[in-house]
Amino acid sequence: APANGSAAERGRQVPALSIWIIDSDEADAAAMSLWLGSDPELREEGRLEIRRFRTVNEVAELAASGTPPGPPAAVVVEAGETGNGAPAIGELSELLRSDLRITAPLLAIGESLDAGMAFAHGARASLSKPLEEQRFLGALRGLLEGRRRRVLIVDADADLRLLIKRSLERRGFRADDLDRGEEALRRLRQESYDLLLLDLGLPDVSGEDFLRALHRLPSLERLPVFVMLGQDKAPPSRARLLSIGADQFVGKHGGIGGIVDAVHDFLETPLEAE
Repeated sequence: APANGSAAERGRQVPALSIWIIDSDEADAAAMSLWLGSDPELREEGRLEIRRFRTVNEVAELAASGTPPGPPAAVVVEAGETGNGAPAIGELSELLRSDLRITAPLLAIGESLDAGMAFAHGARASLSKPLEEQRFLGALRGLLEGRRRRVLIVDADADLRLLIKRSLERRGFRADDLDRGEEALRRLRQESYDLLLLDLGLPDVSGEDFLRALHRLPSLERLPVFVMLGQDKAPPSRARLLSIGADQFVGKHGGIGGIVDAVHDFLETPLEAE
């Protein structure tokens, strides 16, 4: 095969950085799309994909279609009122989290914008119209930096790893997965992660030996570790977790959703409004 691969292969190798814009003003939406597409810092993140909607209802229709697109990295939403008088950002926030299980950060925009209301309904940042290019791009870059949390999954069960990985990515995280402890230690020495999901029953090394080796490395001694336990395993005490260098356990019997929720609750913290 050619060194560069086919167009389809190159598309798989370079993930899309997806940004949704929800704004009924076509001129503003077009300007934001142009600014995003012309920004060299965002292009460095990967293949940029901009999806535009006029209203939150269009997003709801997408959710109801049964074939929603991949999760966005960030969402820009006009924070005006909907037809029933409710804030559009409130409806959108509920729709993304409850129906689509998406936790992408929200940038609220609008004329006479009530920033307090926007933050109360889930916005991470806000800008008043008329928009200015550099302030808009700066706000988006800040949201994207905040969402780039990485999780390493280490488990011998390939199917389980894939399910957890896909679920984490759908919630806006970056996730990698490995099946062996020695390979995981090499990866952790080379790359930076925000959390490790670890099954103690690895094929090449015991979980406790792995954790001892991990915490002997100064650069990794503070890495949060969640131990994943099968349904036949009794949950360890807090003292036991601390003794082996773990922060929390998550039961596999609770399903993928419980594991992903635990990761999200631990890593996701709202950004303070300035």
